[in-house]
Amino acid sequence: MNADLSITNSDLVSLNEACRLLPRRRAGKKPHIATLYRWATGGLRGIRLETVQVGATRCTPRAALDRFFAALSANHNPSPAATTETPPLSDDAINRELDLEGL
Repeated sequence: MNADLSITNSDLVSLNEACRLLPRRRAGKKPHIATLYRWATGGLRGIRLETVQVGATRCTPRAALDRFFAALSANHNPSPAATTETPPLSDDAINRELDLEGL
């Protein structure tokens, strides 16, 4: 079990409270609690929000929210891959290729 997920962690918030911590979205609405449950159970883009069940309340540490969004950002903004483009051929190289093909 992750040390952040301890119920004695003073940074632990219910998913309902976590909704209020997140930035408002379209039309100034906060994310719905069902969205956070979905992130916790099914994940988003293969990344799951870490939670702990405390009685009837699902909770998450604030640090887990930070890790969740950092992982989403890293997945969404991959580093640029090395290009494997071949350099353009000169006119002489093109003519040699055409001569080899008999054209």
